[in-house]
Amino acid sequence: LNGPSLYRLIQSFFRFSFERIMAAAPGPAQVEEQENRVLSMVHCTGKHRSEDQGVLTRFTCSGLERLSDEELGGAEKVQCDADGDLAPRRKRKRASTCSFSIQHSMTTSIADVGLQVWLGALLLCDFILASLPTWRARGCTIVELGAGTGLASVVTARCGRVPVYSTDTGAEVLANMQANVEMNGVDVRVRALDWTDARTWPWGCTDQQARGQDARDELKEPVKVAAEDQPGNCTETSMEWTREERESLPSMPLVLLAADVFYDDDLTDAFLTCAAALLAGAPQAVLFVSMEKRINFSMTSLTVCAPAYDYALACVKAHPDLQLTIVPLSFPKHFEYDRCPELVCEESGRRRREW
Repeated sequence: LNGPSLYRLIQSFFRFSFERIMAAAPGPAQVEEQENRVLSMVHCTGKHRSEDQGVLTRFTCSGLERLSDEELGGAEKVQCDADGDLAPRRKRKRASTCSFSIQHSMTTSIADVGLQVWLGALLLCDFILASLPTWRARGCTIVELGAGTGLASVVTARCGRVPVYSTDTGAEVLANMQANVEMNGVDVRVRALDWTDARTWPWGCTDQQARGQDARDELKEPVKVAAEDQPGNCTETSMEWTREERESLPSMPLVLLAADVFYDDDLTDAFLTCAAALLAGAPQAVLFVSMEKRINFSMTSLTVCAPAYDYALACVKAHPDLQLTIVPLSFPKHFEYDRCPELVCEESGRRRREW
């Protein structure tokens, strides 16, 4: 080969190699998707098992007091001694351990974070276990907003024996939630509730909000999960609020729960609007929110801050109908996680006008 021929051969080789490398390299959309994927710290530790539909993690709850059936609302049997005198049985409480199997994803996009378990959910579970005796005595019904995998709802139903509704939006999230409910053998009613769509709220939706949503999204189809394609046999009919629920729930003592729902400003606005409407329409309702302050370094202010939490707090303070009260984290810790200073639990209710 002479000089020019050798040069053309080498040039062709490098051009071919470069084209192969560029074809295998991810495009801008793929790079952006990879950069926007998130992983919960909960899934960085612990034991996981791969399943057909995702990853299965067993969350262990220890140090619980095993309550008798009488304390949980059952009928107490009258016992007598040999002389015919009443001999009431002493109620003994023993520490017990139970576990909950939760199917989830390891990493997701921001839009699908409901397929993971977050630290705020474990904090909420501990708060639930400490509050269940009071809620049960008051005959409360529990409604979890943005339940994701449904861990908190499953814990409430297993340990509390109270009516529980677990809500979220998105076909995949709802199907996974239903699968976790059935896997743990608990009585939890899975319902579709989209904070951004007032038509899916069980109550509190005004005619103006409904007409506005219809105008913005006339072609939007209702959430539907094919029974043959998704786990848990979760269908459109089973996820809709029934007429009886819409009419009866607002007059009941309600506890609304939410965990780690403040991570996007637009969704924070939608959640607070939805929560305010639900609280306004149910006089006996109260809302408890647990969350993790996600600390970031702000290039704007050149300080370390929690922008999502700070934004939510500012919105609540400016809201005419909402107020927040910090709940001390003095309740027992039953689940395995690091109760770091960034974890907070807050009670929200309607702002009293006379205040």
